[in-house]
Order: sequence, then C-alpha cells, then structure tokens
Amino acid sequence: MLPPIFHPATLLGVGRPPDELGVVGLALQTDRGDVARFSLSLNEAQRIALALLDAEAMQRHRAALHEVQRHQSSIESGQPNSEGSPPATQGV
Repeated sequence: MLPPIFHPATLLGVGRPPDELGVVGLALQTDRGDVARFSLSLNEAQRIALALLDAEAMQRHRAALHEVQRHQSSIESGQPNSEGSPPATQGV
C-alpha cells in the first residue's frame, strides 16, 4: 500500500502542441478535484510511460505468482481448487 502522501488521480488528458514537437502536456485530477498540468519533454514522457508499463507488468507478475502459490497450496492440502475440481494428485 502506498503511503497516504500519494493521492488517487485520474488522467484528464495528454496532448502535444502543434508548434512544440518535443513537448507533451499531461493533466491529472486528484480525488479532491485539484488539477495538475505538466509540460514534459518527449524523453521524460517516454520515461514515465515505460515506468508505468513496468509497474503494471510487475503487478501482473505478482498476481500470477500469487495464483500459482494458491493453487500449489490447495494441491498440497488435498483441497479442491477454486474451480471445484479435485487436485491433480487425487484420482477421479
């Protein structure tokens, strides 16, 4: 869990001004209604995008690992898995 200093936010928009090719505009709105607008270099915008994709990939990896561990625990305990099927070690 993130510390309380981090506030939930919603993406309001992303834009590239036609006269500034190397700049990206980013607007976020907090759950309190505050709006923050940022002017980012194209390199910084790409760095942020990659960091967000990496964080999302890590979340998926952790969720998949948790599911595998849960499944292994149910097999080891002899309990049916979440679909109700008998564990792989039990005969039908």
